[in-house]
Amino acid sequence: MTLLDRIAREDSLPTNERVGGHLVQNAITIYVHGHVTRNQMINFFNIPGGMLTDFDKFKTKYDSLNTVGKGNWLLDLDSSITLLQAGILNKAKFNNILGLDLDET
Repeated sequence: MTLLDRIAREDSLPTNERVGGHLVQNAITIYVHGHVTRNQMINFFNIPGGMLTDFDKFKTKYDSLNTVGKGNWLLDLDSSITLLQAGILNKAKFNNILGLDLDET
């Protein structure tokens, strides 16, 4: 199981391992804006050590963007999570749209 599997709400995962799309998007938004800490996010989503590298890629990508890019990226994040969970986007396209390289296996 990967972090991207949890975000995609893969059918093979137990229900308690799947993460709601709006919950993820909103939590990442307040995290990158500095309103909650990395540890709070890890504890809230129960992110195991093997997924931390992928988790950190969200903030690293956000921090690398200019002000306009950051706003656009958050909009793309919201749309991409919704479309990934609906099965319209695959994991590779999700990574491509957001400029991430999350584990897709």
